[in-house]
Amino acid sequence: MTRQLTVGVVLCAGLCLFSAAAIFGESPDAAPGTVPENSELVEPLEQAFAEGFVVGPKRIQEAQKFLNQARKIAPHDPRVEYTHGLLLVKQSQLKQAVPHFQAAITENDSYWPAWQGAIWAQFADKRYDTGFKQLLDFTRTIQQVAGDGISEVQRDAARWVGQLLGALAHAEDARRNEKLLAERSEQIEQILGEELMLAVEEGREAINERELERAQAAGMARQAAEQHGRLRRDRKSNDIDKNLEGAAKAKADNDKSKEEWKEWIDEELKKSDKDLGRLEGDYRFLDQRVKALDQSITQLGQELTAMELVMSTMNPRTTSPAGMQNAQQQYLQRQNQMVTYQMEYNATVGRLTTIAQAGATAAEKRAQAISRYEQATGELLKQNASLDKWSDRLKNEKKKLAIHKPAKLPKHPAGDKAADKSADKKVPPASFKTIFPLDLQHEKDRVLASLHPPHAAPAEDEPGNP
Repeated sequence: MTRQLTVGVVLCAGLCLFSAAAIFGESPDAAPGTVPENSELVEPLEQAFAEGFVVGPKRIQEAQKFLNQARKIAPHDPRVEYTHGLLLVKQSQLKQAVPHFQAAITENDSYWPAWQGAIWAQFADKRYDTGFKQLLDFTRTIQQVAGDGISEVQRDAARWVGQLLGALAHAEDARRNEKLLAERSEQIEQILGEELMLAVEEGREAINERELERAQAAGMARQAAEQHGRLRRDRKSNDIDKNLEGAAKAKADNDKSKEEWKEWIDEELKKSDKDLGRLEGDYRFLDQRVKALDQSITQLGQELTAMELVMSTMNPRTTSPAGMQNAQQQYLQRQNQMVTYQMEYNATVGRLTTIAQAGATAAEKRAQAISRYEQATGELLKQNASLDKWSDRLKNEKKKLAIHKPAKLPKHPAGDKAADKSADKKVPPASFKTIFPLDLQHEKDRVLASLHPPHAAPAEDEPGNP
């Protein structure tokens, strides 16, 4: 069965990595990429996708009519030009797609999907100089986002950068661009800094692991990932120790006046609320990602079932060899896509669990500060009941990890002998587009979903109310 997994990876290594890492501001707290809802754009863009996702010159011409309607409705909405770029990628017109991605950036330079679309299309079209130039600009944009600390939105974008760099390092023309890639990677490291570079390395290692599995050497990637994980946990442990040391010093101060205690609790609550607000934004962003991945896994499972039914009725005597091969390749691609979705789901839930743990710790620290104040002054402060949600979230995220375990792939549709024969062949280097493809269906769904107002969430007490 392991050999069959390798075959799936051979034909579609890293499928949907682009969509998993693309940033779209899926929560109100994720500022980069957020654009207002506009229900008037739903119909013309749906029609444009329906026409433009069918390959052929007449269909793209029909799609352009609906895009022109959308431009009249919202002349400065970046999603219209972004959609046009996606349709041209579908038509294999990469060079023509780039100007539309660039136009979307011009309309709203904080719309990160357009940056990623433009960068991806240039590398897919083998325009490395311009691709790297824009990639450096994008990394500066990631690093310069205003806010307190590094957000999960920034980390996710940095992981995407890492995946892209990893794909370039494994692509068929990697040796030719080795020096340029090394120089630009060093510049990216200088721009992003240590914390965001951890996310870049996560993305790069995700590509390395898939490619080394493709070459039957995934053990090295796992070892590197485990070592990197240990280093990151050590850094976090050191940070926690520093925070605990600071708390111990504060506790030793028993000579505060009532006014000093009031000043102290105000400062503690202000800092706590800022931390909890940042964690809340990160949690909501990742929670939306988990829900989207869960939906994608369900939908893809239905597609695989339908394909199995169709392929079971195909007669090799009456079906052309090209048709049979195409069906088998599409089936294997979806198998590998399912594994990728499952791995991405568990990785995202893992990050969500880390955020929930940090939130529970911050909420507990806040409660302890209030308790100290009350004991020292005799004054009671109102506790924020909504902070109890962090401990509940932590329990829920741990349960989710068991939902989508990466499964072994089904049998090769052409039989075990065909799978063994394919697995024994030497795997040639893949193209950048194969290693790091643009999931057009996912991008389409994301664009259309952003046009509708989100469902109203139940009101919660603000963390700043003691």
